[in-house]
Amino acid sequence: MKTKQLFATTATAVLLFTSSITLTACNTGNVSSDESSDTSATVDTNKTGVINISSAQLQTLLDKKVTLIDIRRPEEWAQTGVVAGSKKLTFFSSTGAINPQLVPSLKRIAAADKPVVLICRTGNRSGVAAQMITTQLGYKTVYNVKNGITKWIAEGKKTIK
Repeated sequence: MKTKQLFATTATAVLLFTSSITLTACNTGNVSSDESSDTSATVDTNKTGVINISSAQLQTLLDKKVTLIDIRRPEEWAQTGVVAGSKKLTFFSSTGAINPQLVPSLKRIAAADKPVVLICRTGNRSGVAAQMITTQLGYKTVYNVKNGITKWIAEGKKTIK
């Protein structure tokens, strides 16, 4: 039984890794931006797909109890802290490999039919991850925090360690 589970997890990781390479090389254009300005906090919660948002819009979504997943690595969380309420789930290793436990862990944290927000250091990894989980795992609405935790901290917003 464990062999079947390992095979399924490995196969999913290979599929997602292949998708991330494709998405990085060729933007499909399925990303929208909900940023009318960097200080606007309004968010259109009726949109679907991948939606780039600002730090101010992240706060609005947090106030609405939308799940926030920080996809960075443990050493990055230790360095900067995380936004309060974040779920921590590493998507990519330092070499770019996908976390083999990504799919089952993600499904435990956030349902595919509910909005979810992804954040990383600068918004690049979370943008790729957002594309992956919408196209490969069927997540309907995924918000990507443009400029990531770096912008959040630069704006004087708090993190917790």
